[in-house]
Amino acid sequence: MERFREARVRDPDRVDAYLGEFAAMLAVGRGGEAAADAEAVAERYPDNVEVRVALAQVRLARGDPAGALGALHEAKKQAPQRADVYRLEGDIAVSMEDLDTACQAYQHALALDPKLIDLQYALGQIHERREDWGAAEAAYRAALEALPTYSEAAVALANIFMKRDTPRSAVDLLVDILSVYPSDLDALFALGRALIRDERIEEALQVLHRLVAYDDTNVEALFFMGVGLARRRQFAQAVAAWERVIALEPTSSVAQRARRHIRSATDLRQIFSDEAA
Repeated sequence: MERFREARVRDPDRVDAYLGEFAAMLAVGRGGEAAADAEAVAERYPDNVEVRVALAQVRLARGDPAGALGALHEAKKQAPQRADVYRLEGDIAVSMEDLDTACQAYQHALALDPKLIDLQYALGQIHERREDWGAAEAAYRAALEALPTYSEAAVALANIFMKRDTPRSAVDLLVDILSVYPSDLDALFALGRALIRDERIEEALQVLHRLVAYDDTNVEALFFMGVGLARRRQFAQAVAAWERVIALEPTSSVAQRARRHIRSATDLRQIFSDEAA
């Protein structure tokens, strides 16, 4: 930041120095502090698209998304073929919970630059929030067609398969992505869940044990490990896994589920003990 500041002090007409300083401040979470300078530079250079984009980013960082959209409106008029401008418009719209505008902006950006594959993923996330599973699946598939090793899209698509009660499709997809990224913790967790749903309990427990070996504080993995152990009627071990969840995050929603499962497992353990007596 200092070198950009020194450059603009030496030459107040160096727009690139201002832009460099704004970008550096945004990168370290201090974009709001650049508001006064960004507004002043935008006044001096009203037709500079890069300045307008920077002003939008600074306004957003300051907590003024409506003002950010106003700055982008001018940038879109000046540079209607700039995909990054529409991408930023979509990001701002998401922050405002304006999902219709976000979808339109991301789709426009993709039409201008199909290489922005992550926007397919962003569209999928928006469709999921709307519970439009078909549109979400299409967006994630498009992302994976463009980049087959896009692990976030693969995990998201696997979760859609789970919502549609097709866990085997989820398993096949996740096995493929884990062959490329064997230590992807999100993919491992999704695979463990999918295997449980597909009634492949032994395989599920192997995957979840592997995940917990990487991260023994992963409460979701511990919870589903307990589910798998309970399916095998190993109720004591299941309860131990759920108690670990409660110890790690006692006030979380997963801990509440663990408490309910502990009560059920205790009852079931008693029932099976009575039957064996």
